[in-house]
Amino acid sequence: MQDYHDHLAISTPEAVDVVLDLAGPGTRISSGAIDLAGQLLLGGLGALALHALADPLGPDWSAVLAAIGGFALLFVYDVAWELLNDGRTPGKALLGLRVVRDDGRRVDGASSAVRNLLRLVELPLAYAPGIVMVTLTRRHQRLGDLVGGTLVVREPRRTSRALAAAAEGAGTDAADDLRLDTAGLTDHDRSTARAFAARHATLDPEERRALAAAIAAALRARLGGVPPGVGDEALVLAVARGASLRG
Repeated sequence: MQDYHDHLAISTPEAVDVVLDLAGPGTRISSGAIDLAGQLLLGGLGALALHALADPLGPDWSAVLAAIGGFALLFVYDVAWELLNDGRTPGKALLGLRVVRDDGRRVDGASSAVRNLLRLVELPLAYAPGIVMVTLTRRHQRLGDLVGGTLVVREPRRTSRALAAAAEGAGTDAADDLRLDTAGLTDHDRSTARAFAARHATLDPEERRALAAAIAAALRARLGGVPPGVGDEALVLAVARGASLRG
């Protein structure tokens, strides 16, 4: 199956472009098939458990539990994984995909609930409307994505590689063990820091220092105290790597 995808650039107030690599229909269908296999396995195990408990439960309670279990597999499964695993169901994680909001921020409970509730509309038609919409819409969004304001993107693997190169080039060894109180940071702050890290090697030195100073100023205002002597670039790269008190 041929897959195709596009790129979406979102400009932040710090003039950093966060580039999202949109997932195409091929990988989305494949990840959905993996999740469906997992759901069928869980459903089969649940059916066996209900069959074993049919006599003590009785037909009425068995039917109620079967209905609850079916709804949980069709709806709660995806919402729980997306909220607890940063937008990744098992199928998406295996194929390097993630659900985000359409402004690049982390998916929240309301967005996830809406996008997955609308699966119940697509299910009777074997998800055909969703496949058609992912194929034809500019941002490869199905109905649930359009209504919930979400996108499915490929994981930015190049950013992880850029982080290592940026840390080495910036000489941030002293900040490798930096622990910060990042509870006050927003998803936008983290996305901006990671975007800076991804562009670090291609920026002019003067431009890089000025951009790091602007981003670091915003970060310092929301961080719970930064140790003295930590430079702007080192601070931004540490946030991009995910440094925290819990790290």
